[in-house]
Amino acid sequence: MNKLVAWHDAISIYFIQASAADNLTTGASFGQAHMRALKEEIELKVLESELLQRLNDLYLKVLLLEFTGPADVFYIAEREKVLDVIQSVIAKMDQFLTVLNGLDVQLANVTLVPVLTVQPVSLSSDTTAEGNITLSPEVFTFKAHIKNISSASIANLGAKLNIDSPRDSISLISSQEQAVSTGTLTADDEVDGAGSDEADVVWQFQYSGELKDELIMLSVELLEGGVKPGTFVFNETSKFLIVHPSQSDADSDFMPDDWEADHGLDPTVDDSGENNDHDGLLNWQEYRFGTDPQNADSDDDTLDDGEEVIGGADGYVTDPLDKDTDDDGVDDATDGQPVDGGTTDSQPVLEEPEVAVDRLVVILNNDNPVTQVRIKNGGTGELTWTAETDDDAIAMVYPNASVPEFELNDGFLTISSPTNSHDFASTTGAQTTIKVMDVFGNTRDKKIITVCHVSCSSPLEYELSVIKDGEGSGSVNSALPGINCGEECTATYGVGSTVTLGANPAAASTFAGWSGGGCAGTGSCVVDIIEQVQIKATFTSGRIFENGFEEPEQ
Repeated sequence: MNKLVAWHDAISIYFIQASAADNLTTGASFGQAHMRALKEEIELKVLESELLQRLNDLYLKVLLLEFTGPADVFYIAEREKVLDVIQSVIAKMDQFLTVLNGLDVQLANVTLVPVLTVQPVSLSSDTTAEGNITLSPEVFTFKAHIKNISSASIANLGAKLNIDSPRDSISLISSQEQAVSTGTLTADDEVDGAGSDEADVVWQFQYSGELKDELIMLSVELLEGGVKPGTFVFNETSKFLIVHPSQSDADSDFMPDDWEADHGLDPTVDDSGENNDHDGLLNWQEYRFGTDPQNADSDDDTLDDGEEVIGGADGYVTDPLDKDTDDDGVDDATDGQPVDGGTTDSQPVLEEPEVAVDRLVVILNNDNPVTQVRIKNGGTGELTWTAETDDDAIAMVYPNASVPEFELNDGFLTISSPTNSHDFASTTGAQTTIKVMDVFGNTRDKKIITVCHVSCSSPLEYELSVIKDGEGSGSVNSALPGINCGEECTATYGVGSTVTLGANPAAASTFAGWSGGGCAGTGSCVVDIIEQVQIKATFTSGRIFENGFEEPEQ
């Protein structure tokens, strides 16, 4: 397994070099080969996880004496399952290496942006030599190795240690920003372990908090002249430090076994990356913040834990364990400014990013198997965006939400065919949609792009129609001109358009809600135009007042 981990480490460094070429003019086939390689690695890691799980299951059954011996038919059946997965892993490795060879051919013709790698070397207590916190105060030494793997020398090079401690329990002893070697790393000499193309950087810091469960994250950032680099790229790397390791961690998932058992998780399986309660926090983050991985709202303030930690719809980062973060007597969910200590219920004006694309229809063919769509922030603030394809047998995307991969503000979405040698003549008319999504905005909007092979077999416009139902009366209007129903209850919109409908009940009528097109409730109805859609708006007779009584129509 150590060799497998080392192999993946080497592959990740290779991908850093490949990603440096993504923004260069490298031809259609390069972006396609790069995305295919990324997809193959993900599929390989899924198979490896399945193999480890099956090996673990078989090992436990042997320990528990569930088999009579090596000739037991049930043992043989379990062993064959393991061998089948091993064969699948080997086959996927071969397929992955074939794709990597194709990518290597493409890289041979590209002048790459200089690339540096950052690898954690060691993290240990100066007192106990352990990698976990058992004392307070306790001094730790962290070493990272920086290597230039490009053919150009890098000057004015510095390294910065970022420490994310939920309880602010860490204080740096050494300087946070340090020069790497003399400030310059020479070109790669292709010899690992020595030379002026690589150097170690060492930091010391002290933990002075309580010996309570806490997960601390250390990350190294490279700088050029003290600021974000402009002439090279590097891989982001991180290291975790656990407080109070007296609770063992058998599955090495950075969550103590006792804590996992107490919170309904499996201490024998790495389930750190799961999100059991669908609150926006992964299990290891729940442990880090002290929240409940089985309860989306640990402090019962009607705000999901993830909403509070990342500052979601209300724009505020609040305490997921305290329903009244600023102790002003007003719960966070209803407090207009939940961190100011006051009792105001006025809502702040929030910046709102918006996804904007330069085209809504993309045609792929043998001459153009890869294309790029420009993504811009059409709103205010900072836009973090990603994309997903409805059918990766028709089109692949980068960045891809399933990896996950994100981009900031303006950039390019790369869309490609599913394989390097795809024959578009055999799939003419194939069609799918790609969603480009705002990840962290208060209103998480999206744009939909239609992708077709050679030509689009379906219409590039679809009809949206509204039917009014019920004994009451009222009108329905669209924010995007077209629906004014009333009179105009049908309109045609381009594929990928997003139409927002609003209902306006007449006097002595009540709007009862939407149905169809994925809409429900009485708020706005938001429809993505990817097919013909019919929406029903129901109005009932009588208006409901605050006292709960209904005034019937006269």
